[in-house]
Amino acid sequence: MINITKKAALNYLEEALSESSLKEISDNIYNTAIIGYEASEPNAMTYYCRAFNITAYGVENQYKGILSDFLLEYPPENLRKAFSQIFTRYPKGMTTEAPTFADVLESQLAIDAREASEKDEDGVLNVFKPFFKPKK
Repeated sequence: MINITKKAALNYLEEALSESSLKEISDNIYNTAIIGYEASEPNAMTYYCRAFNITAYGVENQYKGILSDFLLEYPPENLRKAFSQIFTRYPKGMTTEAPTFADVLESQLAIDAREASEKDEDGVLNVFKPFFKPKK
């Protein structure tokens, strides 16, 4: 069993970012933690998942498919978009233990759904909105 401190995981991530892109790392995490594929670099994946609060201290090696429940609840394109937004927001990892990655992902999916529903409410009529001024 590996016990990785948050600081060690963040340092590892920082070093890894000098050799690979954040997109490459996030794609690997997505494919492993959500889709459930085998990690191409299992040791690195334990550090990455710990750095982004996907796994906790003492259970770092239990990352494969850990977030797969999200695939049952959300369309893959929405899930992928929200996942990417989190990595954009936290490019150097999550520096605190809370919130967990799953909580942040769920919140981001809710925000995206709310924004999509607001956009749908305007619908086709929104195209004509600039031509009409509200009566005073």
